[in-house]
Amino acid sequence: VSTQSTGVNGARELSERAGLPQNKTRFHCVNWLDFKTFTPEPAEPGAEEDFLASPHFKPFDHLISILAILHIPEREVVFQNVFNALKPGGSCFIEDFYCLDSIPQETVHKLESIVGCPFLPTQAQWTETLENAGFANVHFESVTDKWAPWVFERAQDWKSNQQRHLRVHGEEIYHRMEEFYTTISSLFNGGSLSGCQITFQRPK
Repeated sequence: VSTQSTGVNGARELSERAGLPQNKTRFHCVNWLDFKTFTPEPAEPGAEEDFLASPHFKPFDHLISILAILHIPEREVVFQNVFNALKPGGSCFIEDFYCLDSIPQETVHKLESIVGCPFLPTQAQWTETLENAGFANVHFESVTDKWAPWVFERAQDWKSNQQRHLRVHGEEIYHRMEEFYTTISSLFNGGSLSGCQITFQRPK
């Protein structure tokens, strides 16, 4: 399940290359805010249907989200839909951002305009949102110490290969990515931004 058709198409292509049986895999482009899906097959491209009511839908055993929720301000709606999409006893794993405390307005602006993160919750806010959606066994772990050196090295590596990236991607993309990587690195290593892994479960 992906919110973007490019992700769905990429996953389908990878599964075909890997030789995965097509009758065992199915891909959907879903908006997790309203659970409408645009299925290229078997419906016509652009056809809209309710994901949970679709004959293709079966409740999930597990769901994984990697650095995706940070882009969505309506967390309560998303996690209620996640709850409904999981089997009783089903679990979820998330990697995302959080903050230790209140953050300066300048940081808020950078997160929203450069990173596309309109809301940065604390650990307590993450836990409250998940428990209010009905989840249990919420386990929160900070991974900031692991991520901070990595995002710093990523930013340095991007800038050290400037000529190659300019040739391959062009100036606009190069400078946009440089700003993004540099901003993430400075926020992580400046203490304004933290990373987390969260696991939680729908009760049986």
